[in-house]
Amino acid sequence: LNGDGITDVTIGGLGGASLFWTRDVAELYANMTFDPVKINLQQSQYQCTHRGHKSVCVTTTFCFHYLVKSHQKDPNSAADIRYTVTLDALR
Repeated sequence: LNGDGITDVTIGGLGGASLFWTRDVAELYANMTFDPVKINLQQSQYQCTHRGHKSVCVTTTFCFHYLVKSHQKDPNSAADIRYTVTLDALR
């Protein structure tokens, strides 16, 4: 009804009606890449120091993008994303 491309609902009865507009729905996509792709713990070229211990260092890239389902696009739209990553926490 409001032209945003998302289904709206109207419920009517004796002497009255209610209109319910659906809120925007967004799909969030995430991708994670590693460099190097494979880790050999015996190779010294990836060694570094982390908290005073020798470690194997890996560069990780996170990419997030989202898609809003309505037809009304806002070029200035933004989303706050908070995430926590834990890899081999028990090692």
